Amino acid sequence: MPGTDGGPTLASRVDTGSLGSATSNGSPSDITSNSNSSVRPASAGRDRSRSLRRRFTTPPEASAQSGSVSSLHQYYTPFPDREVSDSSEVVVYPKDGIEEIQSRIISRSDHIRSLRLRACSKLTSANLHDIIRCVTPKLLSFEIREAQDSNHFDLDHLQHLVSKCKHLRALHLEDCFLIDHRCLEHIGRHLLELQNIAFVHTKRKQWPDNPIHELVLHVPLELHSLKFVGFDEIADYHVNYAIDCYSGSLNSISFGDCANVTDRSVDYIATNCKLLRHIELFKNPGISDSTLWILAKHCSNLHYIDLACCNKITDYGVKELVTHATHLRYINLSSNSKIRNLAFISIIRHCTNIARIRLDNTGVTAIPASIIKRKPTLREVSLRDCKDIPESIVNVIQNPNGLNDYMDQMEDRNLSYRLKVFVVGASGTGKTTLIKCLTGKMDPEGPEFEGVNVQSWRPLKESSWENTVGRELTDEERSLCLDFWDCSGRSVLAGAHPVYFTDVCVYYVVCSLEDSLSVEKVPTLVHTIYQKALRPQIYIIATRGDKFSEDDCQTKLDLIKRSIDSADLVRRNSCNVELTLMQELLDKDVFLERKKIELQRRLEEKYLIRKYLVVSTTNGKGVDVVKKQLLNLCLDNSTFPHLKRIIPPGWIEFHDEIIRKREQNIACMVRHDIEQLALKDERVSKPRLDECIAFLHQVGVVIDLRTRSTIFPTDLICIDPPVFAACACALHIDDQKKSFRFEAKRFWPKEQGATPPNPAVLAAALEDIPNRGLLKESLLPLLWQGLLFDEGQVTKMRNAILDAGLLAINKSSKSVSNTLTLPGFPQLLPQNQFVVPLLNLLPDAKPQLNWTSRPFSGDFQLTLCMYFLPVMPPGLTHRLVALVNNALVDKSAYHYYWKFGTLTRTQDILLFVSCEQDEFLEISARTTPEEEHDHSGVLSLWLEVVFIMNMVTEYINACWAGMRTTVSLICYGDTFYMDEKIESEPEITLPKVFQYAKAKEEIEFQDGEEQKLLEITKLLPAEIAPNPEQDYAAWLQSVLDYRERFPHNQNSLPSEASTRSSESSPSVSRQKKKKISINWLVPGSGTADSQNGDVNALQNGHPEATPSPPPAKDTQSVEYTLIKPETPIATASPEAPSEPTVKPEDTAIRVTTSSESIPRPRSPTNTLQSTKSTKSEGVLRVENPIVDSPRPQASFSSPTPATAPHAPPPSSTHTASVDAPPRDIPNSGVTGSGRKIRSKTCTVL
Repeated sequence: MPGTDGGPTLASRVDTGSLGSATSNGSPSDITSNSNSSVRPASAGRDRSRSLRRRFTTPPEASAQSGSVSSLHQYYTPFPDREVSDSSEVVVYPKDGIEEIQSRIISRSDHIRSLRLRACSKLTSANLHDIIRCVTPKLLSFEIREAQDSNHFDLDHLQHLVSKCKHLRALHLEDCFLIDHRCLEHIGRHLLELQNIAFVHTKRKQWPDNPIHELVLHVPLELHSLKFVGFDEIADYHVNYAIDCYSGSLNSISFGDCANVTDRSVDYIATNCKLLRHIELFKNPGISDSTLWILAKHCSNLHYIDLACCNKITDYGVKELVTHATHLRYINLSSNSKIRNLAFISIIRHCTNIARIRLDNTGVTAIPASIIKRKPTLREVSLRDCKDIPESIVNVIQNPNGLNDYMDQMEDRNLSYRLKVFVVGASGTGKTTLIKCLTGKMDPEGPEFEGVNVQSWRPLKESSWENTVGRELTDEERSLCLDFWDCSGRSVLAGAHPVYFTDVCVYYVVCSLEDSLSVEKVPTLVHTIYQKALRPQIYIIATRGDKFSEDDCQTKLDLIKRSIDSADLVRRNSCNVELTLMQELLDKDVFLERKKIELQRRLEEKYLIRKYLVVSTTNGKGVDVVKKQLLNLCLDNSTFPHLKRIIPPGWIEFHDEIIRKREQNIACMVRHDIEQLALKDERVSKPRLDECIAFLHQVGVVIDLRTRSTIFPTDLICIDPPVFAACACALHIDDQKKSFRFEAKRFWPKEQGATPPNPAVLAAALEDIPNRGLLKESLLPLLWQGLLFDEGQVTKMRNAILDAGLLAINKSSKSVSNTLTLPGFPQLLPQNQFVVPLLNLLPDAKPQLNWTSRPFSGDFQLTLCMYFLPVMPPGLTHRLVALVNNALVDKSAYHYYWKFGTLTRTQDILLFVSCEQDEFLEISARTTPEEEHDHSGVLSLWLEVVFIMNMVTEYINACWAGMRTTVSLICYGDTFYMDEKIESEPEITLPKVFQYAKAKEEIEFQDGEEQKLLEITKLLPAEIAPNPEQDYAAWLQSVLDYRERFPHNQNSLPSEASTRSSESSPSVSRQKKKKISINWLVPGSGTADSQNGDVNALQNGHPEATPSPPPAKDTQSVEYTLIKPETPIATASPEAPSEPTVKPEDTAIRVTTSSESIPRPRSPTNTLQSTKSTKSEGVLRVENPIVDSPRPQASFSSPTPATAPHAPPPSSTHTASVDAPPRDIPNSGVTGSGRKIRSKTCTVL
């Protein structure tokens, strides 16, 4: 406010401004005819309704301007400055002379209703009399602010003013130290219409008599506003005395900087002043939370409150106040050290009409995201001197335009009207280009990740879209935000993308009319989407429409429609088959009856495709149609009910906290931490916590990875879905060319004395992923280098991906060198090895010794075949095997993992889980009885197979809502069949076995040409046999319950695998390894020194390696050149006898490969690739092999001794020959999976 924070220089100037609330309602017609009477007329007690219409209140949106909180000027604002000028008001500033001021007042005398004299130190006593003589008797409001060091306005001036302007309704005297209690007698005698009176002392000056006593004695009017600031002589009983006189009309009270005013007087004010709307109690040490509780109870209609510098005020008192006083428009809590974020959040949450908030010099550390809800009313937020708020933001949000811009930016974090759009399809179909055409953003805003990229788009910010939608949009609808998930079309990722699919979203299935393979994948994608999400909204979009005529495009669309109809027919047929099998059951079952009803409902449904569209991203044909279809769908509340729901403010604040966690590079959190974050400050009530998390999962804020699986419970929630998707995709390095760049300073910091590993070792470890599908644990930070930065987060992300079945725990090798251990990630060991199951690169080496296709005579075996209907999504069987493997590996005495399954032994039971037949998952348990006809082992078999089946079923129910499972049983053992030989064991549905067991009847089946019986009493031991009252689900639960009580369970499968074991039994035996030695060949010496370096680690990285012939003239070589970045390479030559010194910390490593021209016989080895020598400064570059290339010979070239460990003297260049053993890979140039291996480069910066 001009003139309040130090004020302008001493001069005089006249300016115009709008009239405050006191003057805006006043007019000459309001002046009573009996204006000259000095005696208050009998009608002075005016009609109450008329009084209320004309009363003056400081507008709630009035705000103090810039200035120090310690300065009282910012609080003394009875007549707030207006941005809009009005000729009815004259404001005098210290610039203009007295003549100009008088001329302006005289020229506007008929219109002036308000006069303000600011910083009047240059106005003399005579000048003041001259100004008063010039004002009109119709003046309604008068304000004077004198300088503290120069006072001229005294009782004579006041008497002159009030005797002339008898219709004054507002009188404000600030720092008029020549005025004392005697002025009240003149005021009471002349100003019979006075409604607002204010005396402000910024500098202490005590009146001879108490001002409240004199006021009540001489001014018996219906005052609407009463303000005494800076009067220490006013105590609680004086306030109570004034309230007794004026409580019927007071709506604005200010006793700021009155040290003796406490909570007791506020209690009296709140109890008696029923019309109170405005209260100021700043700089009163006696004010505490009790005041706020009292005001909350009695003054729920407050509009304006100022409690600055009241250090006893806390967050909880503010929360109580704003919870009840929801009409607040202005609140000032500046310089209160106990005010924190809760107060700010509560104000935003409850005060729906708030216009200005002042929280200067408080403990506020963040701006709540829910502030955007107050965008229509909020005009200013002042957070000066809040240490944790950036100054750039503080300066922006202090003015309306900046605040609006800031809230526009925060709208991107809004939860209202937010949807995900998944764009899926084969590679090369134009998915990314389609998104760019829809959003108009040709360059992505955020970081790009391999596999999945997420881009946000707010299409309705511009009003032009109303024509597209066809109706007027509401403010909430204009905040619609679409998150496009661009899913890579790589076939290896087809099984990973469904992990982050959700129900409440839109799916674009994209195919190319020029690519028949992409068209063939459409039915499979539709199957997967319908099995993952309930009632998905799917669009089929065919690109390359410009390449064909309209008739040809329609013909191709018809073919796509028929293929989807065929896929739907497959689904319906699977329902019919399942219903037919269920009809064969003996009697009714509550669980199975519910399942029948569900099947019949699904039989009546069909795959619903919202629209088949043809577009061309080249000429834009059809893109506008796609936009219109998308926007109309997204604004349909019946399709997406969550769009019209009212989101509690606490949920928005919880979302804001999640965003802050993301900014701290946190991607995964456990359930307990999420609960603490949500329940803090009562953001989310505990009964609604699961509902809140489910909602955030639907709109894409989090990915809820929690499952209630008995065998493998998951308690992780990913709070950064794009990072989770990028981490999952980064592991799937297949046959595509891949280049890695690693920052040496980050992973091998020089202050810890760490040095980068041998590049060949690092390259060999990395190439194990695309060649064998094996991943060392210590490589995870390198693969996720741009995503996760903390070992704890890497560990949580690893567990989350394990729990999703995208990684499988493999054996741990104690012989692997620690060279690959990263100093910043000591708990991630290279000895711990994982399998990437979706790569499907493990050898198809089914166990032969420990497991046979059929059990031996006398053995018992139970096999459950789990069928997944209507079809098995790509990669799901491999993920299920990985999940089971991860659950069994920790406690197994023997563990073997191969391409299609896992085999484990727990005590005397062999567990075999296989997905060799992609249509179903096989779960088998086998045991050998100690004695003939001993059936005790059958019970253990049942407990284990039901346990694993239940784990898989729970995972499917939790993550694949549209999928159905059917389980059948095959039992091996003559004892089950009346000791008769069986040619082909029958496959019987498990519900049928249950029904026969309840009836205690034998199951008759056809074996060849004979009818034989399956003895149900031997198949189901009495301990777990169903009783007549049980249904199918209750029986399965009883088996699981019995397993918990079964003594054998203590040493059997784990009931909870929360820890990742680093120990497991060896896998398939491999050829013995031989040591690889490095010989430094010194030119001219004819000798070779045997050195032991990191090449031993290279051998450990390839356990199948076998020796190769000695180095020959056809050998290849790898050059390791250590150079200083952007510095000429230092070489050892006669022309350059002196070599520059290169410090280790300034040195990067570069590795290139080179090949001799002399051919060498093809070796069955997958080794480092032979390429032309590459001269790239400042990087380490390792290229992995083409399959049919021989393993190269290593040649180390070092310019300085400081950068090459174990190097010979620096006077010459030395070469080390390495005989690298070939790998056990066929000569055909393909891996075990039949894929050709391309080159891969590794760069360490």
